[in-house]
Amino acid sequence: TGSTEITINSKPQIGLFTLNISNINGSESGGYSGEGWINIPFLNNVDVLVTFSDIKANSDSLIYTGIVVADKDHDFNLSILDNSIRK
Repeated sequence: TGSTEITINSKPQIGLFTLNISNINGSESGGYSGEGWINIPFLNNVDVLVTFSDIKANSDSLIYTGIVVADKDHDFNLSILDNSIRK
């Protein structure tokens, strides 16, 4: 199957996860880039912010190419954890 259009209302699948799109641009032929989030049920339903680029989905809404990367939380301070582990 070829690629299908992805819009802000689409819910394409990445493996077992659903990509919820908050910002998107691109085209069916060239792929789509943007931002969104993925809910992780086994991590207490945490929503992970992601950035994606050059994704394409087939007619079953399964992403078959492109890159999806979790965004770093710049407000989270790992040194707090490091200090508590050393005590």
